[in-house]
Amino acid sequence: LFKLAADLADAALFDRAAPVPLLVRLGLWTDAHEPFDAFLRRAAAELADGLPARLATRRASLLLDGLNEIPADQHAEKYRQVDRFLTTYRDLLVVVTCREQDYPADRALALDRVTVAPLDAVRIH
Repeated sequence: LFKLAADLADAALFDRAAPVPLLVRLGLWTDAHEPFDAFLRRAAAELADGLPARLATRRASLLLDGLNEIPADQHAEKYRQVDRFLTTYRDLLVVVTCREQDYPADRALALDRVTVAPLDAVRIH
């Protein structure tokens, strides 16, 4: 995800139409009462003021890391919030990461799914 963020940032430096990446660690979304859009604005920091316009014009890409790192007792509601957001911004470039065993079929997001195979010892080295 960090490599993808760096590549997208490089592209945005040279092309004003390219989306600016926003890498968001979902494990930091711990307040059960904080809506997803408020969390995104908080995570966006200095980009927060322009975030709605960037999202509406597809000038942002969201890299949402660790869907499974949301507090377990908040999974059901927060997965629904993320899913509603993705439905609203269906043309936005979004990548969501989650451990396979923590991604139940009944909470699957409306995204293409890619399963990354575990690395063997040679690839790790």
